[in-house]
Formats: sequence, C-alpha cells, structure tokens
Amino acid sequence: ESQHQGEVQISYVFVPSPKENVHARRDAATEDEIPLGPANLEFTVLRAKDLVAADRGGTSDPYVRLHVGGAVKQAQKTAVKKKTLSPEWNEAFEFKLDSSSRRDSLTLECFDYDLLGSDDSLGKVTIPLAQLAEDQEYTQWCSLGQDATNQGQVQVRYRVLPLPKFESSVSMPLPDPPSREASVSLNTSVSFP
Repeated sequence: ESQHQGEVQISYVFVPSPKENVHARRDAATEDEIPLGPANLEFTVLRAKDLVAADRGGTSDPYVRLHVGGAVKQAQKTAVKKKTLSPEWNEAFEFKLDSSSRRDSLTLECFDYDLLGSDDSLGKVTIPLAQLAEDQEYTQWCSLGQDATNQGQVQVRYRVLPLPKFESSVSMPLPDPPSREASVSLNTSVSFP
C-alpha cells in the first residue's frame, strides 16, 4: 500500500452575519449615533391653566407658538383666546421631521397677544424629540414657569409616527462577492485509486 500525500484546494466566501454586525454597532453606538428615520410629529395643544395675568384687567389674551429646533420662522400658532387665564384650544398640528430634526427639541411658548407693541411671553417649555418612543401617545401638563412666580401650565398630547419605508420595485442582479481562495496542505495520508 503506497502512501500518497495530497493537497486539497478549497474556496470560500466570507459573509459576516448581519445580526452580529447590528449588535456590534449598537453596543459601540452612543444615543446620537443610533439612526432615527424621518417621521411625522402629531402635536395637539389642549388647554392651559394658571397663566400669568399680563393685561390690566387681570387676564391675558393667550396663544401658543410651536416650532422644531431653530425654525422659528416656520412656527405654527394656536388661535388667540381673549381675556382668560385658562384657555381651551384643542388644536392639532403636524410637523414633518427628517433624520436630523428628530434630534432637535420642540419648543412650545405661550404668549399674551397685544394689539400694540410686541406680544409678552407667558413662559415656554422644550420637549426633546429624540427621547420619544415611536407610535406612543403622550399626554401631559407642561410647566411654563422657570420659577415659583409663574405657575402656568399647558396640557398637550403628542406622538411621533415613523414614515413608512418604501420598497423599490426595481430588481437588479447583485454583483458576485469577492472570493478568497486558500490552499490547505494535509499532513495525513490519502489514498487515491
């Protein structure tokens, strides 16, 4: 029986597991690196209470201005409610959020409308959008005051709805992945007939 030493050549393609890559990225990622896709922010200003009296008669003419990030020029406003410290609005707004504005805050500021001169701020609150869970509705009272002299609060309801991901109907063949070849020498005897 003769002994033959042979050589076997093998080819392989290394394809990393997507599951392993996702975990590695997520473990190494900070909150700012986690991707947030585009979404709609549905925001309703319900009512306010205990607002600061900014007018001589002991009341205010309040309205609320809302904007995302520094986009004050694109702010949306509620109607002005005359001579009240406890207005009811129940007004809904929608904001289109791209990936970067998802990391901004929504600023809600209550003002007293003045016919002459500039409107007086009755307080404001900011809501960080990146911390909001998608498809979850929040209803809360937000304090407008920075100190004990302003007890004003605004009740709001809001939720972030992710935009649907569109699948492409175009199909294209994928290129062949690069292969790596390796030679392995076996130190065992192999008999070939």
